[in-house]
Amino acid sequence: MKNFKDKVVLITGSSMGIGKELAQQLLAAGAILVLNGRNTQRLKQTVNEFQAQGYQVIGIPGDVSQLNDCQQIIDHSLEAFGRIDLLINNAGVNMIGRFDETIPQKLDMVMDINFHGSAYMTRLAIETIKANRGGIMFVSSAAGIHGLPQYGLYSASKMAL
Repeated sequence: MKNFKDKVVLITGSSMGIGKELAQQLLAAGAILVLNGRNTQRLKQTVNEFQAQGYQVIGIPGDVSQLNDCQQIIDHSLEAFGRIDLLINNAGVNMIGRFDETIPQKLDMVMDINFHGSAYMTRLAIETIKANRGGIMFVSSAAGIHGLPQYGLYSASKMAL
């Protein structure tokens, strides 16, 4: 984790779960973080928690399934730090249930967040990341390789990554 010192890292879906744990580890390694989440209150709480520990971190609320929100997340990140060295596409949702009973709106929501959100963020950040010789990471799931009962939609979205 020593290679992250003073690197600007943007993590989507980072106010809880895997994203928050990644944030904690990267901050401990000296990274500068931009956190993102849809729940503004939970995001603010996470940012305050990390700032109280003395870490350099900001939070930018937004829904990665919305292209305009993605653009604002990237723009605010660049305004705050001038660059993005690493993008971690972590935002995701799950849906449990039989695929043959899935309503189209749920299919759209899961694919929009889990797949399109990662594609949007990557497309919008790729130039600054290339300029800084940075990296892009996608958080997928073993369920994308080996489908799980009752998780067909989630598995399909993670396989798409």
